[in-house]
Amino acid sequence: MLFDSTRGIDLPPEQRGVGYLFQHYALFPHLSVRENVAFGLTSWWRRGLSSDRAARVDALLDSFELAELSHSRPAVLSGGQQQRVALARALASEPDLLLLDEPFAALNPALRHALRAQLAGVFRRWKIPVVMITHDVDDVLALADVAFVVEHGQVVREIDLRSGAGCDLVRRSLVPDLDVAPLTARERRVRALLQVPIDG
Repeated sequence: MLFDSTRGIDLPPEQRGVGYLFQHYALFPHLSVRENVAFGLTSWWRRGLSSDRAARVDALLDSFELAELSHSRPAVLSGGQQQRVALARALASEPDLLLLDEPFAALNPALRHALRAQLAGVFRRWKIPVVMITHDVDDVLALADVAFVVEHGQVVREIDLRSGAGCDLVRRSLVPDLDVAPLTARERRVRALLQVPIDG
């Protein structure tokens, strides 16, 4: 439990164990790649890193192929490189949960396929729960195990991506099929299930 006003629970951010990847990455332009990755491990009263934390930052830079860019500023990085810096920063504090807000929205569509595969590798390697917010069906098909369709702030459908089965959580009529041609029957079922319902 992170927050419950009735029970007086309100964990401070540094104790919540949630890593967050912002939609537009929110890298600090005046800090180097290494300083951006290390940012969550420092504070105003503790600027330096312990040897363990410094080693963790170095390992993340190596893991995300950023070591050679460690002294660069975000302005000179490509969109994919910026995403890797932001993801390494989100993982530096060893979170219990990773929250991704439209992780590919800021990227050129040509980059998205390769970076989805890279992100899937991160999920497998880190083995932590990931919650991803996206409007892109291809993100869901490539990365999700379970998806929830949200309309006006309410969850209206749950979909099991592994089986392609779903269940409505609110009784609504569906919009017409999306004008897409999925490669498999499972993708066709999932795309249909991910359509945003409208009031019936």
